[in-house]
Amino acid sequence: MISTTRLSLLSALAVLGVSCGDKDVSNPDDSEDTAQPEDTGPWDLDGDGYDGTEDCDDDNPDVNPGATEVCDDIDNDCSGEADDDAVDAVTWYTDEDGDTYGDDETAVVSCDQPDGTVDQGGDCDDEDEAYNPGAVEDNCTDPNDYNCDGSVGYADNDGDGYAACEECNDGDKEISPDATEVCDDVDNDCDGKTDDEDDSLDKSTAAIWYEDIDHDQFGNADSTTLACDQPDGYVPDDTDCLDTNEDVNPGESEVYYNGLNDDCDADDDCDQDGDGEDVISEGSCTGGLDCDDTNKDWNTSATDVPQNGDDEDCDGEDAPYGVSDLSEGDLIITEFMPDPKNVNDSVGEWIEIYNNSGGRVDLDGLYIADDSGTASISGSLIFGDGDLVVLANSSSGDVTPDATYSGLSLNNSGDSIGLYESSSQNIRIDVIDYSDYDVNAGVSVNLSTDYIDPDLSDWIGHFCDSSSSWSGTSDKGSPGDTNEACSYTYTHDNDIQSIWNSYCTGCHGSSGGLSLSSAWGNIAGVDNKNGTHPLVAPWDVDAGYLPNKLRISTAISSGTQMPKSGGPMTSTELAKIETWIEEGAPK
Repeated sequence: MISTTRLSLLSALAVLGVSCGDKDVSNPDDSEDTAQPEDTGPWDLDGDGYDGTEDCDDDNPDVNPGATEVCDDIDNDCSGEADDDAVDAVTWYTDEDGDTYGDDETAVVSCDQPDGTVDQGGDCDDEDEAYNPGAVEDNCTDPNDYNCDGSVGYADNDGDGYAACEECNDGDKEISPDATEVCDDVDNDCDGKTDDEDDSLDKSTAAIWYEDIDHDQFGNADSTTLACDQPDGYVPDDTDCLDTNEDVNPGESEVYYNGLNDDCDADDDCDQDGDGEDVISEGSCTGGLDCDDTNKDWNTSATDVPQNGDDEDCDGEDAPYGVSDLSEGDLIITEFMPDPKNVNDSVGEWIEIYNNSGGRVDLDGLYIADDSGTASISGSLIFGDGDLVVLANSSSGDVTPDATYSGLSLNNSGDSIGLYESSSQNIRIDVIDYSDYDVNAGVSVNLSTDYIDPDLSDWIGHFCDSSSSWSGTSDKGSPGDTNEACSYTYTHDNDIQSIWNSYCTGCHGSSGGLSLSSAWGNIAGVDNKNGTHPLVAPWDVDAGYLPNKLRISTAISSGTQMPKSGGPMTSTELAKIETWIEEGAPK
């Protein structure tokens, strides 16, 4: 016979079998479900880092083995006991005599106050309420230590002349009714008052405190008080320069030109760069002299760097170049009158100078020299770049000069004129030698406008007689005005170089000996290799070594006729070279 239990088990298995085999065969995609494992823990429900296996209250994040035990009737640290070893537990003392002081030997630590205990110890006789740390010992003949401090009223333990009952601390001889009250957080004179409370305080031991009206933690040096402890409204700092404005003190940043010394430093509100001069006009600041108050190198005491585009000395303009700042070619002699006709030479000679420096120039101290003397310009004479000035030996002649000189007389039959930085003539600025020029009386010698260039202006062949007239005289010239262009039949670069190219550059190329590839600078006024004659002399064909080699002239014994190959040159070519030389051999 099958038992009831067995039948029940078989029935259950049958149900399970049907269930597991219950598959929808009409749906080929139907597959058996995959069972998912259950999360069986352990869990940390309160998120305090301890799971239920350790945490004795996993619903409270303040309760766990790592918590601090405190007096709250809860087992905070899961030790198994509430309030054990609580950090805020109180020490209690048994008080047998009811004087609110207990015996130290009876101390217990507990969150709850045990019956018969107090929280003050130190009682030296807990069976007599007359003995405790709060007792008064005012009977100097009583030998008992009522206040449990180890001394008795009639004793003078510190040897200061006062019995314990007559003073407030018989363990320190510096403390007694005769002592001076000082700042030390002690009642030195035993009057029941400490430090600032005591009117007898020795103020020399107190600190100086400074009033801080604006509460910016910086005090007023002119408003002080003496005290041991910091009084309300006072600070130890004395550096506030305006104690009615919390935005003005040494902790602030300076805002210039607002009429305030924001950071209380020594700088002037109107002198941002600290050079000792106030700004000309900015904000609340007016009447100063500094034209750039952000640059300490700019002020009326500064030295202005010439022609750098800046006004360092604040005079309203950039300083001109001085004579010592000039280099060769910065000034160009563009015209001169060596032999005036309408007036005597002693009052009528003049020199015109062109400013080629690129900036303004002051000619004060400029030296002028010829073959026999020197002169200098004394006093400021400033003129701009590209401008002309006229210097004369007198203001009584036919010109109105920009400046006069003395001690110099130009030779009518040939001379040189030089401009120099100093009388030593070590640094030359410009020199023109007109010893080969045929000076005509009453006619100035004029640099052609085509050749106002430092590389070309020293060649006297680029000068010619002026044909211009100026008011009040019959002499010719254009002092202070634009020069005229000289008239040339031929110039070297336009007409002569091509001849050298046709005949000469094969032998006299760009290397070795005389180069005629760019010939003018190598032949105009340049001596031959023996140094006996110039290769080309202006206006004088016979004096030049080169025209003699070409047989334009035979005044100089010059050896073999040139060119050796491809020559001789045609008569037209030779005539062109001859005319070019006779007109000054211009470039």
